[in-house]
Amino acid sequence: MFLRDGFEETTVNDIANAVGVAERTVFRYFPTKVDMIWSEFEVTLDRLRIALASTSPEEPVWESVTRAVIVSNQYPEDELPYVHARMSLIASEPSIHNQSSPWRETWVGIISEFLGERLDEASDSVRIRSMAYAGYGAASAAFDAWVAKPGDSLIEDLRESFDLLGQGFLTAQLANLN
Repeated sequence: MFLRDGFEETTVNDIANAVGVAERTVFRYFPTKVDMIWSEFEVTLDRLRIALASTSPEEPVWESVTRAVIVSNQYPEDELPYVHARMSLIASEPSIHNQSSPWRETWVGIISEFLGERLDEASDSVRIRSMAYAGYGAASAAFDAWVAKPGDSLIEDLRESFDLLGQGFLTAQLANLN
């Protein structure tokens, strides 16, 4: 309905009528219309936590992050059109995009915790937070590219983006050793 009729034009009452429930019932599950779009991100965050927890301490840290991000964003083929539509709405609708901060902070927090533990550094240090925010930027860039070209592979876009970023981290790490 959001894609067909527009996000702002679609009311919660319209949604309630379409699924055959009372408007109050919809609000029990989703406090706002924006939450209907962002709620799916919680599943991705859970998959990210699980994927990071299953990494090997011997695996290079950025490879672990890259693999976990890719694993957490793998969707069955029949779900990809829905994910694409949701990401298109997030990218194109200011009222949705402007409420991304809590989700971004949660994602960055998950990555920061992992990096801090693996690198034996405070998860709130500038270095760790910079790497986590850079990772969020890399993921965002990959999703933006995929939304712009739906025929592309989301996984390949994520891999390319994280590999580019990882090359920069490796260069900085090597420079730090000298």
